Amino acid sequence: MSLVTGPFKEVFYEIYLNAIRMLKARRLQVSPPHPLTKDVFLQEYVDKELYIVTSDGKTALHISKIQGSFIKSHMEAAIREAKKLGVKNLILIVANRSKNSTVPDVDINISFMFHWEFYCDLQSHELVPEHILLSAEAEKKLLANSTIGDKANLPKIKVSDPVARYYGARVGQIFLIRRKLFDGTGLFETVYRVVVP
Repeated sequence: MSLVTGPFKEVFYEIYLNAIRMLKARRLQVSPPHPLTKDVFLQEYVDKELYIVTSDGKTALHISKIQGSFIKSHMEAAIREAKKLGVKNLILIVANRSKNSTVPDVDINISFMFHWEFYCDLQSHELVPEHILLSAEAEKKLLANSTIGDKANLPKIKVSDPVARYYGARVGQIFLIRRKLFDGTGLFETVYRVVVP
């Protein structure tokens, strides 16, 4: 078990930046304002744990510096910190997840993501089209004003898809996806997908 050292410091900063982008994509504001500059970040967080709390105080994001498996004792420490912060949702970004790091029965919604999911900015990757997670109101309008009729008639996207995980999508929600056509016209195709298990 090693903490942030050597070249991983640079990678850790990229994970941090992309995690902030993910929170913003989920329409969550962070406080104090992030992102920090690389120098400030490395000076402040190389030797201590990093918890980023959203402005509404409901969600905390913890980026584990442990480059080995995230084990039960790490989980317990993260839950204790989340309880101190008073949050209802905890996003844990870890290198690996040990088989014995099962999520205990607590009144906090805990989700795991992995370091590798933040090695690049998913939203700006050239192979990932623009995804917009529709609000409940927008879903109702879409289904009422189209020939789709029912969500079940839409193409599917799995809840385990990297994009669905990035946006924190839940089963039954709908994504609007805008793909650029590669025919030289500069036009976009709009499609919808419903999130499934």
